[in-house]
Amino acid sequence: MQLRIENCRVKIGLGGIGPHGQAHRSAFKKIVSRYLGVAEEDVDVYLSSTDWAKWGAGSFGSRSTAIGAAAIFKAVEELKKAAGERGLMIPRDLCKLEGFEVNVEVRGEDVFGAGAHVAVVDFDEEHMRPVILYYFATDNVGNLVIKEEVEAQLEGGAAQAAAQIFFEEASFDEDGNPKYMSIIQSGFPTATDLVIKNFKVEEVLKPSTLPGGFIGVGESGTTGGLAASSSQSRRCSGRSLGLLKKSKNYRSA
Repeated sequence: MQLRIENCRVKIGLGGIGPHGQAHRSAFKKIVSRYLGVAEEDVDVYLSSTDWAKWGAGSFGSRSTAIGAAAIFKAVEELKKAAGERGLMIPRDLCKLEGFEVNVEVRGEDVFGAGAHVAVVDFDEEHMRPVILYYFATDNVGNLVIKEEVEAQLEGGAAQAAAQIFFEEASFDEDGNPKYMSIIQSGFPTATDLVIKNFKVEEVLKPSTLPGGFIGVGESGTTGGLAASSSQSRRCSGRSLGLLKKSKNYRSA
């Protein structure tokens, strides 16, 4: 990635990370603001651009924030070091660093936090739908950047895991052709179909070994949610539920 000071603004660009609904730009702005003391409004973020990075290796889902944030953390440290060598202080003397540019690279293995999920599941016979009476999740989220986004990732992941168990179905015709064209047509539930009455998340802030100690949580909710919801559903119904059902009219080749 590259960090540069241009027009008294902090500009960062990452070549291998693209936005896909996980608040990357907001997270990266907050990280720069946190460690430099500049306003988030004075930070520009450019993603998936070869103008800003020599190469990129893909976003890798939840790992993109962890790896990208680690690179930003390293670049910010280089900027602060350069400022100190010139007797300058940030953010006060940011404009005096006009034209400063640094390129950094971070390579890391998969960085996932440990967690534990517990679900209490019942079945609403009147409306013929499953109800998660209580859901509790404890996950290590590392160096927390945006608390609301982390909780949304965990809660949304748990809901998606439950939906995969209760609603989703892969339906095929007798020739083996899929009868659905998108995830919405494969039994994806609406907000009224899946009821989670009580949901509580507890974050454990144990840093990773990456610069800055960041951890990705994109898969935490779905990983823990599959185990918690499926085990309780099995106890509630008295039978094992498949994670993805095949329609009876499927004929193997």
